[in-house]
Amino acid sequence: MNLDDSGNIIKIHKIDPKVIQDLQMKNVLPTNDVFKYDYYNKAGVKQISAKVIAVIRDGQIVDSVERGLNCQLVLDKTNFYAEGDDQAGDEGILSCKKKEMLQVAILLTYQLMKSIGLACSRNHTALHILSAVLKNNLSYFFPLSANVGPKELSLNFTTKGNITDGQLKIIEKNVQDYINAKLDVTQYQMPLETLKDMPPCKTALIKEFAHLVPVVEIGKSNEQGLLKSVEPCCGTHVKSTEEVGSFIIISQNTKDKEKVIRAVTGKQALIVGKDGQNYDRQLTELEKYVTACLEKPQVDVLELWDCLKEIKEAKVYHETELPLMLFREHQEKLSELREKLAKATNSFVQNGFKEVKQEMTDVLKKFSKENFIVHHLSSVGDGRRIINYAIDHSGEKPALYFVKDGYKSIICSCSVPKSFVDSSFSALLWINPVASVLEGRARTSNKDQELYYSVVSKRTHKVEQAIDIAKRIYRISF
Repeated sequence: MNLDDSGNIIKIHKIDPKVIQDLQMKNVLPTNDVFKYDYYNKAGVKQISAKVIAVIRDGQIVDSVERGLNCQLVLDKTNFYAEGDDQAGDEGILSCKKKEMLQVAILLTYQLMKSIGLACSRNHTALHILSAVLKNNLSYFFPLSANVGPKELSLNFTTKGNITDGQLKIIEKNVQDYINAKLDVTQYQMPLETLKDMPPCKTALIKEFAHLVPVVEIGKSNEQGLLKSVEPCCGTHVKSTEEVGSFIIISQNTKDKEKVIRAVTGKQALIVGKDGQNYDRQLTELEKYVTACLEKPQVDVLELWDCLKEIKEAKVYHETELPLMLFREHQEKLSELREKLAKATNSFVQNGFKEVKQEMTDVLKKFSKENFIVHHLSSVGDGRRIINYAIDHSGEKPALYFVKDGYKSIICSCSVPKSFVDSSFSALLWINPVASVLEGRARTSNKDQELYYSVVSKRTHKVEQAIDIAKRIYRISF
């Protein structure tokens, strides 16, 4: 699917306009594509065969094309949905019995990838339900554009103010309720003048259909509590809302004053839902553990520091892999716990920074007669802050430090002044053997990659072995 900067589908003419004129001059009729709506028994559109009425090769209309050559075909009929009206196109294979030559009048069989077409139909019906629910629940709703693919659907719109989590929960529940209500989904044409609601984003559709406009109607009752949606649309849809299955919102963002809601349905919703269950279980266990650590009569600051690191890691879990409301619920809890942990470890962090300032005075004295520094820092606090201070205050010597960061991890960082860098020695060449011992991966920051590298490891028991390796590497190099 090709999109422009606003997220709208770009219509690409796959046949040269001149070729289309030539086809019209030869009285070649347009392909009858009504079969793309012939949806039945949840298995997709009906299988059909089609006759080739024109063959196009290199921009020219020809009688036939040999096997193995690229060409374009015009068929008398198709059940294939071409990309358009916010929906991705079908995918599939055309096959024929005669394999040597492809020519006019030959019969072809369509083999559509039904899973793609069905998923798009489910998502398109869900899009209409979502649009109707937003209109019912927001004080102002103005649709701008939408995208429907086999994996997800998205809707761009404007409204007044922000959409609260409470509103999103209601919107998601209402959509699911209407899906479960097994409402009929009907496609038909109606006169343009009788169409009451015409979103500006559908004006292109009106130009294409001058008088009779294709519409999709969901629900046939105006009784209170039931959905009633009538929208102009030439996309494909399921026959009943129950076929949409589960509906889950996975993101809601604001971009240039536009609101964008993305959601999944059917099998994709089941996958996201299962990921959400796993995430919920893991985060609930973490939240209980951290709360218990904070409530101990005698708190262990190193334990709390490990908790704080785990909370920070949990907060960066990618939003689009999860049900949005579940994700935000846990993010709120994690933020509260992070604030409590930061407050509980504040003195610990400040004291550690004071300790390393004093310790570095002793380290520089200890290595005053050496051309390098390899040292395991004893200061306890924010490991990254401590080791960065040590690196920045090592003078013009190659320096490699280790520091404990809580109970569970060790940080190793090294820096190498430019005057020491050559083909046999650099920060990366120095730290790589150390990283191998610690079973960690060396990473660099925005600093020069020859000059600075760091590694984080859980193998705290291998620090002494890593120190020996670091000293040996330097002495071999110089």
